[in-house]
Amino acid sequence: MSSVNFENMTKEQKQSFELKRSRYFKSTIAISTIYGAFALGLFLIATVSERGRNLLGTDLMPFTATLLGGMIIIIIFLVVSILNMKPIKQEVYSYDRYACPDYWSLRRLTKNQLNRYDSADRLRMQFKCTPNPRLFTVPTTNDAISAPAGGTLTDAQKKLVEVLSMPTSTQPTKDANGNIISGAINCGEVFPEYLAFHDLKNDPNQPNKLRCEYAKKCNIPWSSACPQ
Repeated sequence: MSSVNFENMTKEQKQSFELKRSRYFKSTIAISTIYGAFALGLFLIATVSERGRNLLGTDLMPFTATLLGGMIIIIIFLVVSILNMKPIKQEVYSYDRYACPDYWSLRRLTKNQLNRYDSADRLRMQFKCTPNPRLFTVPTTNDAISAPAGGTLTDAQKKLVEVLSMPTSTQPTKDANGNIISGAINCGEVFPEYLAFHDLKNDPNQPNKLRCEYAKKCNIPWSSACPQ
């Protein structure tokens, strides 16, 4: 995993990072307390017992010095590590990443079915949502998204076409400047975790934008991701 700038993290990611660092601090304090109690025990033995003082100060002097020095080094190392701890980019989903459109069914793909897609996308394409054929007419062709004459696609439409074309062989059409002007999406199936990942990646502060655009374009209800 790669580190990420704390200021660029979402509120949920910041809370998750602060909670993790707080737990590390508490663990360090617990370890320091145990080491301190042990060192205090050695000090008391050396103080109240002449035999213990002679043993720790002469015969076991290398052991005593190594033990105490090691404790100090470990505690310093833990404190420095926590203070220099960098936030790790994590996927914190505000919406259920496996939620399907209303009345659609979630099923797991077989290994052979997953192999049809790019290896980089398979991890997030293990589950697929499909409409209930008793309630919906399942599309047999992809649904086109085209810009109006003289116009352009919205940013959400461009991103939706771009994202949904990544794991397939259906590439969007671009103009001379490289802008997406048309494409096609499959309104008969959707990979919820795949879309949820790209929603979070593209706009962490609005992590349902692509799924809502998909529901709008395909004219399907998806109340779990788009409650309004």
